[in-house]
Amino acid sequence: MSVGLAVCGCAYAFCLHASSIATGILFGGAFGIVNTMLLARFVMAIANTDPKDPLEIAVTFLVKFPIVFGLLILVLWRHWVDPVGFLIGFPMILVGALVAAIFHYYIGEGRRVTEKH
Repeated sequence: MSVGLAVCGCAYAFCLHASSIATGILFGGAFGIVNTMLLARFVMAIANTDPKDPLEIAVTFLVKFPIVFGLLILVLWRHWVDPVGFLIGFPMILVGALVAAIFHYYIGEGRRVTEKH
């Protein structure tokens, strides 16, 4: 769903002939997805009840923070993407997850399970 929101935002930006904002939205959406995936992997590696593999934790930490955020700083510093578009695209995965959760609770199976008969 968040990918759909990012695509809709890009289509809207292209219709306004602002392709730099559209590329910022795409980059922000992709960065948000990668950031969330790496954060989930890092938290699951730390919170795992099995004996923790320190190498997996270290590699995930080193990939997530210095490399991913270093790439972000480089891209924004060099003005390869529009910062406003990035700020629109980055939270799309969170907005998409929130909309999907609300939709699931009120329309899907979530409400039927929690209702008292």
